Amino acid sequence: MIGRAVKSLMLIVLGIVILPVADAAPVNISSFTLSKDFSNNSENVSIFVEGDSAPKIADQYLAHPYLARSWQRLQTELSGSAGVTVKAVNGGPEIVFGNVQSAHSRSTAKVPVAIAALRHNFSKANRQRAQLAIQTSSNHAAERLWRSFGNRWVAGAATQKVLRSGDDQSTKVGRAWSVFHWSNEGAVTFAANLACMTDPAAVYVYDQMGNIHPEQSWGLGRISDSHFKGGWMWEKKYALQRQFGVFPKGDGSEIAVSMLVQAKNLHSGQNDLDLIAAWLYDHRDLLPGGKCSQSKDEFPPELVGVFRAAQNS
Repeated sequence: MIGRAVKSLMLIVLGIVILPVADAAPVNISSFTLSKDFSNNSENVSIFVEGDSAPKIADQYLAHPYLARSWQRLQTELSGSAGVTVKAVNGGPEIVFGNVQSAHSRSTAKVPVAIAALRHNFSKANRQRAQLAIQTSSNHAAERLWRSFGNRWVAGAATQKVLRSGDDQSTKVGRAWSVFHWSNEGAVTFAANLACMTDPAAVYVYDQMGNIHPEQSWGLGRISDSHFKGGWMWEKKYALQRQFGVFPKGDGSEIAVSMLVQAKNLHSGQNDLDLIAAWLYDHRDLLPGGKCSQSKDEFPPELVGVFRAAQNS
């Protein structure tokens, strides 16, 4: 049990009741600084989760107590319930905040869909569709990528295979690309591995995630050199806003994150993601970061020309 805890280090902070508040102003990430240096404080806190979401056998999750207290303060500024999972790039510890941890994939699904289509056919047409699907979140382009397999079930199986290649071993994809449930755990695990993938399809799509259209660059898009994709949709009782991606820690390592908010409206959800992204950036020194073992410039020789030609076309 101790080995399991070390392998997947997690902090689970139980959600508290959130009252609606007025829309928050967009956040300037650069204005945030860590109010106190906790990096040399070795104090840990043990949190045993209780309730319906508790593990059947109580595990011990360790993280700095300041993060738990800070997260609870942040929740009072949000317009609705939220959940965040953070993981080091290339694998390692996870930290989980909040009680909203799964939702429909919506447009975040365009990332594995685009990779699947490009692994199937790295054509110029598919590259153009992938660019539109990721950078501008074009539903039409995503649907064309989905249909490029000739069969929706085949497309779903190929997309699920992409998720498995990123070590998301639980998410199931059916015949519709935007409505499968994707947990924060699955999305952040995929992001942590996607950042280190070196095949042309994955690298091409990841590159597009670093060039999201400014009108969709809220949340993680406020952080320089981030790679991310968002998704949003009105659900039955709330407006869903979600993002997943990777941002630099500042020491050469990178942090993968997936976050969900159940907001009172889509605009409030954008502001909530701004606040969460600012909070993550502000506390990045306390979050797990990792590095890829292989540079993306180190392609196998037979693939270098293929990818560079694609970038220039």
